Amino acid sequence: AFDRVAHQRLINKLCCLNLDPLALSWIRCFLSHRSQFADIAGLHSTAAPVKSGVPQGSVLGPLLFLIYVNDLPSGISSSIRLFADDCVLYRRITTPDDHEILQNDLSLIENWCSLWMMQTNVSKCKVMRVSRKQSNSEHVYNLNSTTLAYVDSYRYLGVLISNTLTWSDHITHLVADASKKLGYIRRTLCLSPPTVRKIAYVTFVRTKLEYASSIWSPHQTYLINLLESVQNRAARFIMSNYDHSSSITFIKESLDLQNLADRRILSRLCYFTNYTIIFLTCMVFSCFLRLQFNSRSLQRFSDDRCIQ
Repeated sequence: AFDRVAHQRLINKLCCLNLDPLALSWIRCFLSHRSQFADIAGLHSTAAPVKSGVPQGSVLGPLLFLIYVNDLPSGISSSIRLFADDCVLYRRITTPDDHEILQNDLSLIENWCSLWMMQTNVSKCKVMRVSRKQSNSEHVYNLNSTTLAYVDSYRYLGVLISNTLTWSDHITHLVADASKKLGYIRRTLCLSPPTVRKIAYVTFVRTKLEYASSIWSPHQTYLINLLESVQNRAARFIMSNYDHSSSITFIKESLDLQNLADRRILSRLCYFTNYTIIFLTCMVFSCFLRLQFNSRSLQRFSDDRCIQ
């Protein structure tokens, strides 16, 4: 998606934002006269001009892309969420008309992509029905003349969301992937000292086990134990202590490895605290701007309408 941004159309959108002419000219130069080539084993291909797309890896590139897709939700009746080049469209279905509204929103997205020279990856577009009721009939949704398939779960931004809105599937897949990484570390670092093993576990395995944990942190004991079992195996590997008569709690304490459940609680508290601080800061800033505006308004009319 980042490679399909049409330069002139992006400039037109920036013009609509009343951007300073000098800044607009700078961005136009930033996007122009770029070329690219392939480098394989020191051999370069012929350079080709880059006629579309924003420079990836740059600071300005993601911002320009967000500006380009910012008007995508215009006219959409259903709820829509955008994150970079990912889009989620959802709606509560209570009547047959809701199906038609959702299909119409898909058509609007299709038309927007056609107008702005973007393209949806239909193979990754799926439909997921979230409900406790069993339904034998599934409404057909189409995008780009392709019927979208129904799924029971879908990975969105690295988190597996199921149609039951439970996290057991996500945690099961997460533990399986983390176990594979741990197995690779055990085979690769079998002769390494404990310090190196611990660094590898914390860097490659624990970070995976804690990604977005503030969202999916489980409360069921069996899921909590399933996640902790990965760290227990890692702790025994780090210390080369496979004697199950040895206390795993003592081994983790000696390695300064806090229980994953405790770390998830701390992560949720930090997330909530940061969210609260940001929310309150925005509220205070909004009130400050309102007071400033009211103060200036009063000063403007103070001659005849205000008591001195």
